[in-house]
Amino acid sequence: MGGCEGPPCSCSGSCCGLTFAAVVNAYDVIGFLKPSTIEEAVLRVSAAVPFDLMHGLATALFLGPLFALWTRRIDRVVRRFALRG
Repeated sequence: MGGCEGPPCSCSGSCCGLTFAAVVNAYDVIGFLKPSTIEEAVLRVSAAVPFDLMHGLATALFLGPLFALWTRRIDRVVRRFALRG
């Protein structure tokens, strides 16, 4: 199974976590902040930043050791059922 391994994979996982956080924060500000001002939006997003950074870091840390296990299991299923085209 191709893809990233080691630090590049952890970096990609961290970037995905932070991108997810940006989307959720934008949705929160646009969808739930009424009446909205710039100050309120900045306060709302800044309150979420510590959680977002921790989420990105945890994704990177967990993806490193678990990536090899997941790919081994997925490769076994792909071989068993001949899923490659």
